[in-house]
Amino acid sequence: MASKAEVNGVNRRAVLKGAVMGSGALAASAFLGEQAAAAPTKKWDMEADVVCVGYGGAGAVAAITAADLGSSVIVIEKQPADTDTEIRHTPNTRSSGAHVVCISDARQGADYIYAASFGRTPRELCDVWAKYATTNEEYIEKLGGKLTPPNTAFRGDYSMFPGWNAVSSRPFVGGGSGLFQMFDENVRKRKDKIRVVYDTPGKELVKDANGVIVGVIAEHAGKPVHIRARKAVVLTAGGFEWDEEMKMNFLHGYPAYFYGSLANTGDGIRMAAKAGAAMWHFNSVFGQLTAHMPGYPGFKNNLPERSIYVNKYGKRFFRERTYPGNALAIEACVFDNAKGVFPAIPCWAILDEPAFKRGSLLMSSSKGSLPGGKPQSFYTFSKDYADEIKSGFIVKADTIEELASKIAADAENGELMTPEVLRATLDRYNQFCEAKRDADFDRTPSTMIAVNAAPYYAIKLYPGGAMTTGGPRKNPKAQVLDAFNNPIPHLYCAGEMGASHGLLYPIPGCNIGDLLIFGRVAGENAVKEIPA
Repeated sequence: MASKAEVNGVNRRAVLKGAVMGSGALAASAFLGEQAAAAPTKKWDMEADVVCVGYGGAGAVAAITAADLGSSVIVIEKQPADTDTEIRHTPNTRSSGAHVVCISDARQGADYIYAASFGRTPRELCDVWAKYATTNEEYIEKLGGKLTPPNTAFRGDYSMFPGWNAVSSRPFVGGGSGLFQMFDENVRKRKDKIRVVYDTPGKELVKDANGVIVGVIAEHAGKPVHIRARKAVVLTAGGFEWDEEMKMNFLHGYPAYFYGSLANTGDGIRMAAKAGAAMWHFNSVFGQLTAHMPGYPGFKNNLPERSIYVNKYGKRFFRERTYPGNALAIEACVFDNAKGVFPAIPCWAILDEPAFKRGSLLMSSSKGSLPGGKPQSFYTFSKDYADEIKSGFIVKADTIEELASKIAADAENGELMTPEVLRATLDRYNQFCEAKRDADFDRTPSTMIAVNAAPYYAIKLYPGGAMTTGGPRKNPKAQVLDAFNNPIPHLYCAGEMGASHGLLYPIPGCNIGDLLIFGRVAGENAVKEIPA
């Protein structure tokens, strides 16, 4: 007979331990129905001191760190390896802007990241984050890479927060493709210590009778593979950019489309939840406005200043061009209780012929570069966007009234836009341009150029961006925590799954900075574990 703790095959203690904590977090019942798998009675298929689940930047840094401290490492990766003619392994690091957070003063840096989290990230974790961030450039150079000069630095989005002056970020020379190539080359140099196994997604964590994580059940060629971790497992499997159910339940607004890896479907988050992990930071994303075409990652918004953004009603809704660029998704996720809709999901960029002719309106994510340096992208736009206009991906009209009618006919817009309102919105904005003063949103005058030369164009945009940040809650040692803030023995995480920043994405490069920081922290602490 089942115990009182077990009803309908569900272990209630496991569900309680896996309860999700924090605003916007995941209900434990969405993922939990049983505890992590018990250690197999059969022989393990492979084993190492440390097992990393996911081969992106975080997995590479954790593996390199553990190997340099004398441990053997297996890294399993969901995607297949590249061929000589096709890039098939596309972690977010590889397609990123490769900005690296650099902090001049650890205390002030911790002040800034803590303020941007609004208390959602404990101060002691912010302290570790900032301490390691002061050595990010040194670490990059140790691996053979280089950042652009200090005069190319980007500043944080929130100058009103304490510590802002101490925090900046600089691009990696070679971009995201070059950054991941550097990581990969360093992993290959350590082939006596690190083994990378492609086309092998992690499926489940394995616990022993004492609740210690001792391995991973993965899958290869349709068959289970049991991998022993003598010391620890480090989850570095990325976010949930391409899991629709998770996005629908955890993000501020929906639909949301990201230009992150199509392989990021929340696998590692599910593994952690099933093992009893608490969750956090689902209320934070690298939040921009992106265009979406089915079958491809979202397109980065590179629209010119000669444009405005309007919601479904045809009205401007934020201060274009001078917004905190990585929090724009928050602006688009305001709900209209009177009408029962998210007015700006989707929203529309409106531009005229001179702006359209500038080109490079949208950018497809890079897959990386093949041997020899030839780059590959997920999508290539047609000349003058002819195919995209023909398909309706870009809406074109001879008058602003016609443009409004075409937008209103879009199924996602719900016929909420009228020609009269869009015309009034554009006329009002153009008057502001002439007066060099935006009376509605105080847009910076130097960015205000009238949108008044037919034909007109509209591009549909959604909240999204590069990545999600929700996932397992961790402590300053990168240990994954349960619902009572106790470490789950021998389980660590790094990278965007359970990223350190909460609520706001405070500076370009936080994602790369975080994987450099907690990839090292996880690797350093994982190797200290006594084998179970």
